[in-house]
Amino acid sequence: MAGAHVPPETIRSLRQAIIDNSASIIASIGQGAEHVKRYQGMRFLTAMADKDYNVVRAMYRTAGYPEYADFIGE
Repeated sequence: MAGAHVPPETIRSLRQAIIDNSASIIASIGQGAEHVKRYQGMRFLTAMADKDYNVVRAMYRTAGYPEYADFIGE
């Protein structure tokens, strides 16, 4: 997710860096005994559409945080 002010090339560059380094990023996130099982099998999703985030928006609404359920301007 990136703000509208972020140049498209910066988004592409960051996305590619995450893809290229995903194994080491995931290994770093999963360090520590309490995190090992939680992140086991984790992977980054790189081809997501806005609608794919709807389940997260619904979760925020259900949890009582509707301010996080919509993008600014919607």
